[in-house]
Amino acid sequence: MVWRGDIEECISSFILKKLEETLKKDFGWNRDQIKHTIEKIKDKTTLVHPRNKVSVIKEKDVDNRILECAVEGRVQYLISGDRKHLLPLKEYQRTKILSPAEFLRVLFLLN
Repeated sequence: MVWRGDIEECISSFILKKLEETLKKDFGWNRDQIKHTIEKIKDKTTLVHPRNKVSVIKEKDVDNRILECAVEGRVQYLISGDRKHLLPLKEYQRTKILSPAEFLRVLFLLN
């Protein structure tokens, strides 16, 4: 949906860095594959630079960086599969936190 321009996605440098690490470590992608993918993502998303720190999730500080991106981007929805830390919040500063399945249900109900 992002690729087609149906929805807008915000991303931060922190999230891009984590994605690079994940693609290399967990998927064994080489540098060229990662670079190409990151560049495509940058072309299709809005890069935000969070100015305010969030410390809502004490158990996993990395998730606070995700919330910072959502807040800075003033996004309506944060889509996550994190059942332990992010999804239980349900909402943070006017951003609804949904699983991918919940987001698709909401999206298709709106159209």
